[in-house]
Amino acid sequence: MGARVTMLMAIAIAELRTPVPVLAQATAPQLILEEEMAWSVPSGFAPTRIFLCPVDRILLYSATSAEFLLLDSNLDPLARASVPGTSVPVALIVTRNDELVTFDYDPPGLSRYSLTGVALGTNPFPIQGQIVDATFAPGLGWAVLVRTAPDTLTVAIREPVSAHWAVLPVESSAPSRDMPMYITLTSTEVLLTELHSPHDVYSVRRSDGRVIAFSQAASVLSADTPRSSRDTDDIAAAPWISLPTLSLGAGYFQTLSHTGSDVRIFVRYDRSGVEMERRTVDVPLAFAVAAPDGDKGQLWGARQLNELEIVRFAWRWTQADGVVHQSEVLP
Repeated sequence: MGARVTMLMAIAIAELRTPVPVLAQATAPQLILEEEMAWSVPSGFAPTRIFLCPVDRILLYSATSAEFLLLDSNLDPLARASVPGTSVPVALIVTRNDELVTFDYDPPGLSRYSLTGVALGTNPFPIQGQIVDATFAPGLGWAVLVRTAPDTLTVAIREPVSAHWAVLPVESSAPSRDMPMYITLTSTEVLLTELHSPHDVYSVRRSDGRVIAFSQAASVLSADTPRSSRDTDDIAAAPWISLPTLSLGAGYFQTLSHTGSDVRIFVRYDRSGVEMERRTVDVPLAFAVAAPDGDKGQLWGARQLNELEIVRFAWRWTQADGVVHQSEVLP
């Protein structure tokens, strides 16, 4: 295992480094991605979500087989086990004390277990409604998206030092239609991403619930829908799905995946939520989790070439002259 970039991946990275003429400005920062590590997933394990855990560990969760895999910071496996309990969890992590914590659908709430499956306690969820999604961010805690009424979305956040849930009503400009969504937690906002078309993204400010809808330059999946070199009429009709939108300091990053081919679309937004760049790659790669560290950080995702791999990329912002302008980076 180690840093390695295939020829195909090198082409994809080179494309990401090239600025797009539309909306491009001389002072606009560019996003650079560099592969650091790749790890082959064991046969028979199909991860559906990736979660970052305390002390730089990564948890792969398979809702299909109700299993999890815990990896260290070098992507070396530490533990593999079945998820205990009777409810299929929405999200789960392993704490620094090696306790497995799950957020469950039914009944909704946090449950604690030892890594051997012994129940250690529960923390009921205080909000009534339909659980849409849940996530965990190291240092920030848990975030849960709840549809509390047909036209109402509510976010609940439980910070690491708190035993209580803080309720954040989402203002009415957020989407009201009943569709799957992902939730992403940052220190200042919550990002909501529609899984299916039109793949809209909404930033919910944590201070007051104010919503900003991201603006794409044009429909991502309109007449310019990419066609793979292995495309067929069947592939062209296959649906697209979005992964969670990720906050990367000076902007945002969204992966759109064509489920019938290897084609992916990477969309970059500025801090105002306006699309600044769009790249189409013929590589089965998708990013699901980010860890910002100022103007740089890491991305985790999955890639399916000869085998399924979990990959870690370093990301950073740069100008055309190679100098990062700190004023472009959100504090």
